[in-house]
Amino acid sequence: MEATEVSKTRLLVFVFLLVHAVTAWLIASKAAYPTDLDERAHVSYAVHLKSIGGLFPRASDMRLISPDHAGTFSEHQNYLQHPSSYYWILVPFAGLEGTAAETAQGLRWINLAISVLAVAVILFGGVSLLEVPTAKLAFVIVVVFCPKIAVIGGMVNNDNLALLGGGVALLGFGRLIRAGPGLTAGALLGAGVALAGLAKLTGAVTVGAFVLFGHVMLRAHWQGVAQDRRRHLAALVLLGFIGAVPYIANMVLYGFLLPMEDRLFVETAGRIVFAPLPFVAHFASALAGTWGVFGVDAVSLAGLTLTMGLAIWGATVKHHVSGAGIASAGLLSLAVALSLNIVFIYLIHLDTGHMAGMSVRYFLPLWPAVALGVATAIGNMPTAVSRTAWLIIVASLLVYGHTWPLLANML
Repeated sequence: MEATEVSKTRLLVFVFLLVHAVTAWLIASKAAYPTDLDERAHVSYAVHLKSIGGLFPRASDMRLISPDHAGTFSEHQNYLQHPSSYYWILVPFAGLEGTAAETAQGLRWINLAISVLAVAVILFGGVSLLEVPTAKLAFVIVVVFCPKIAVIGGMVNNDNLALLGGGVALLGFGRLIRAGPGLTAGALLGAGVALAGLAKLTGAVTVGAFVLFGHVMLRAHWQGVAQDRRRHLAALVLLGFIGAVPYIANMVLYGFLLPMEDRLFVETAGRIVFAPLPFVAHFASALAGTWGVFGVDAVSLAGLTLTMGLAIWGATVKHHVSGAGIASAGLLSLAVALSLNIVFIYLIHLDTGHMAGMSVRYFLPLWPAVALGVATAIGNMPTAVSRTAWLIIVASLLVYGHTWPLLANML
């Protein structure tokens, strides 16, 4: 890549990274606490660790903090079942004096930093795999104008750490494509799995599947001497195993992947139990409803639908192995993660009567692969006119779903 082209690419990444940073800052500074994305529970988890400690805290011991005083716990149990790793990052910045909103505000800035780092890693990792300028522009637009990435970037939420894991894995695949298997590529891929797994179980599933399928789709790049391949696998397995440690501990402590000591049951008389097919339909509808910044409408859903359609198209482009291969791995991983999520929450639904676990943000670590599929599709269109036209359509729909709700609700 020529020096001029490198400079243009860096400027492109910087500009769009700045757009994301400003958007997340706006949400962090303007959104009322607590948001409806479990923010009170996330803040309470961090405060619990600062007050009581524990590497593997028992779910039954944690309580939600009082709105009036961050250092005081209410009688309501904290329902989060995530590893403590993300919350230990927040502990040094979790104030015990003042209101819960004041403590949350400080923790939002830490999440903003994690989110900006994650998006920076994703943008640099993605554009390095693309050659056509229109494709690069498409990639950064799809990443930065994803409504949920912007929303969680300004809130206290472990999905920011999971997103960083997905970005680091993308960097690892870039290294694999450029230099073949080796210690660096394996370490980046393993670190991506570890970061996502330390954030949450869905992070471990999404990024773990992404790395697995990615090696299959990019098998043409799996060349080199046997020693390099062994180093690659050793680094991948050793670092990736770190992300599995919390769930191994949960199996020992609770006999289950999540610390589900006590389940909240809906009274039998008040239960509505779905059959499998109606449940899947309800799941799809509920999942789509979580796409937007503040709710969702037909235009923003059209943006999501078109984006996914183009990503699937891009994943079928065979003569651009890197972009199409990574997009294919991401979409396969998304299918696996969605299927497992449906089965998991359906079993919980049958057991307890609850309906939970449906949100687009759980699958955000795979969004960079979706963006790469869109970029590959647009970059392989036959004419500059068709590339530009599709880019404008996708960008318009995504920018509407991302920016208009912010302008309407926060400015």
